[in-house]
Amino acid sequence: MLQLGLFSRRNSKHSHDVRHWPWMMSLWLDARLAIRQLTNSPGFTTISILTLALGIGANTALFTLVHAILLGQLPFQEPGRVLSLENGYAAGIGNSVGSKDSVFAFNSGAQAVQTIEAAAIYSASGVNVDVPSGAAVRGTATETSALFLRVLGVTPELGRGFVTHEDVPGADHVVLISDRFWHGELHSSPGVLGSKLVINGFDFRIVGVLPRKMNFPVNSDFWTPTIFDEHTALREAGAFLPSVVVRTRPNASIHAVQSELMARAMALAGGKVSRERSPSVTPIAAELTRSIRSSLLMLTGAVLLVLLIACANLACLILVRVERRRSDLAVRIALGAGRGRIIQKQLVECLLLSIAGGAAGVALAYGALQGLLVLRPAALTTFQQPTLDLTALMYTAFASLATGLAFGLAPALHASREDPVNALKTGMGRASLRASRLRKTLVIGESAVALVLLTGALLLTRTVANLDRVPLGYSVQGLLTFSVSLHGAPYNSTSESNAPALVNFYNQTLQRLQAIPGVISAGSVSKLPLDTGPDMLLTVSTTKSERGVIFAAPRVASSGYFAAMGIPVVAGRDFSPRDTRSSAKVAIVSRDLAQMLWPGQNPVGRSLQCEWFCTPEALVIGVVATTRQYGPRGEMVPEYFLTYPQQDWPDMTFVLRTAAAPQGLIAVVRHAVAEVDPTQPVYDTYTMQQRLDGNESLVRFEMFVLTMFAGLAIALVGIGLYGIVAYSVAGRTHEIGVRLALGAQRGAIVGEVFREGVLLALAGAAAGLGCSLVLMRVLAATLFGVTASDPLTLGSACALVLAVGASASLLPARRAALVEPMAALRGR
Repeated sequence: MLQLGLFSRRNSKHSHDVRHWPWMMSLWLDARLAIRQLTNSPGFTTISILTLALGIGANTALFTLVHAILLGQLPFQEPGRVLSLENGYAAGIGNSVGSKDSVFAFNSGAQAVQTIEAAAIYSASGVNVDVPSGAAVRGTATETSALFLRVLGVTPELGRGFVTHEDVPGADHVVLISDRFWHGELHSSPGVLGSKLVINGFDFRIVGVLPRKMNFPVNSDFWTPTIFDEHTALREAGAFLPSVVVRTRPNASIHAVQSELMARAMALAGGKVSRERSPSVTPIAAELTRSIRSSLLMLTGAVLLVLLIACANLACLILVRVERRRSDLAVRIALGAGRGRIIQKQLVECLLLSIAGGAAGVALAYGALQGLLVLRPAALTTFQQPTLDLTALMYTAFASLATGLAFGLAPALHASREDPVNALKTGMGRASLRASRLRKTLVIGESAVALVLLTGALLLTRTVANLDRVPLGYSVQGLLTFSVSLHGAPYNSTSESNAPALVNFYNQTLQRLQAIPGVISAGSVSKLPLDTGPDMLLTVSTTKSERGVIFAAPRVASSGYFAAMGIPVVAGRDFSPRDTRSSAKVAIVSRDLAQMLWPGQNPVGRSLQCEWFCTPEALVIGVVATTRQYGPRGEMVPEYFLTYPQQDWPDMTFVLRTAAAPQGLIAVVRHAVAEVDPTQPVYDTYTMQQRLDGNESLVRFEMFVLTMFAGLAIALVGIGLYGIVAYSVAGRTHEIGVRLALGAQRGAIVGEVFREGVLLALAGAAAGLGCSLVLMRVLAATLFGVTASDPLTLGSACALVLAVGASASLLPARRAALVEPMAALRGR
């Protein structure tokens, strides 16, 4: 029995091998034949591989970027349970923020929510850090509550995290540092734990180093307890804009958390909560990528359309090869080759092409990725740098196989349906009606897709052009800007004692900057136009009874700032050295604020009252032109300017107007600041043009990438149209020869062939026009000064597609007219 059983299993295995061996052998033979045929057609093979390499390479590059930003795994334990909470105060979480019992009140509110396991509060701010190796460096510090790491599920690489009692003022002189800062500025010091770090002039003790991938909040190098004592100086300009992150309980869904928070908010508000004030939770990954998710998804769709065009093009080329092999296929079918074997043979050839195209696409993807990194907008610089890793290569392999099947399946099915009798009658090179219709359908589809991409690219191009034409109220050419935040002794003293130190630093720095050769003018301001940082609007009025009526943004500036920025003083005068701390408090207002406060009157010499800064009031000495503080898209905000000798403001941005290239003065500027105080780092060193470009960098990035995709698509459409018209002419050579022999005019032949290509392009443009009217709605929020259904843009895109169709048809049409009747008849 045992022997019989062993024999049966062995025999079954042998039968299994015998059953599969012929298929494997036929696959091997088909692969060898396909390699030989592709080698014998170097032109076709080269064009096919390059087309695939462009499509697959572009997809791989963009997938790598999207994977690193949208799909990359966060360095958190069970990141799906980590949520960002907005308007938590409505549900009793986050009340009393800003007081000394803030952390206690916050934790108490969070513990009352049944679906939340833990919650933490955090806020990031720029800081100056003294390092043992030299001068101070600039970094980002995040104030957090003690449960921050527990909420995220992050364990320190070295040392420990915060403990509960370190949320109490007086016990909060501890800091966690990033792995980047440890290996960089501290040179991987083995004694890092317990060592001292001076942040904004205050001593902190390092208790832990966080893992290398920990980059939350973005670009943070330091994490400190949430402190509300004298260390509020850690918050530049006193800003503390708290965010809340929570970890759900293991079995609690996002919907359950949202429902409980909303129920608590309704209970606290007496059953009525406005939509704007309602608490809401968002997965942390979605929250971090909210600003760029739609852009990346749009570009992903665009690059997939490019690959679709490439597939359609190759399907047309393969169909031509199938038509040229009709006699060979007919003989194979007549000799008994099954439909499956014919399909297999065609798919093997297509898969070999796609694999070769994918391999070449990896090299192109690497180059494209480097280009994307150079052009990467400011919105993407906060995420990890994408690299061609194993995941990207696996995607390339999948894309290659899927592409091979996509462009090879239709020709393979067409070949398997060939009627051997009809094929042998018509002979090689005579196209079947079904194949001709399929090729034309594919080319029409290519044209439609190309028009969609072209429309998107033209809309974004017009958007960027419209943004560039918006008057900003200042000149960006020849401007170099940099920032300084003054911390440490003597700048961290009380307002009365630190004022001379602040004023002395600004005075000496401006004097040195103005003395630099090539500098035309120099000034400073507390918040520069195009600064993306948070802003505040305070009430201003002409009398105390009118306070709260008008909101405006306060600025602290120096004399010479308006001249450096190119902002005209339209009435009164600029600040001067006579405006000191002991003189009368003065202010300069923007023109729109002047019209609000004193409509139709001259504001110069009148009194301005404002919160915090004007005590008791300020004398208006000038009016300046209104500027677009937030860039071309931003709304104009009324502003009033106070002079720095009369204010205690430790954070300033300096502006230099230069006669030469501004970038060439960066080293000189750093040296000038170091001469005044070498312990204060210079940061955010940009030209004003760079700031303006960064303001709409995401739109410019979209425009560039989509334009490249559209250009590639149009080129592929041109190649496809040329191929189908040229093949049609080649198949009709005998017919054209007969017609010419019977007296047909060569011009009529040219017009007929030319019309064939143009009509295909026209059909594609019509289909693409309808698709564009629907799909361009995804760009509606991005566009500026142009609508998604703009007739001029749609008309231009259609005209370009038709022009490509006409150009691709012209050469085959001319060749058709040059056919010699006798040669064509003899070639039958």
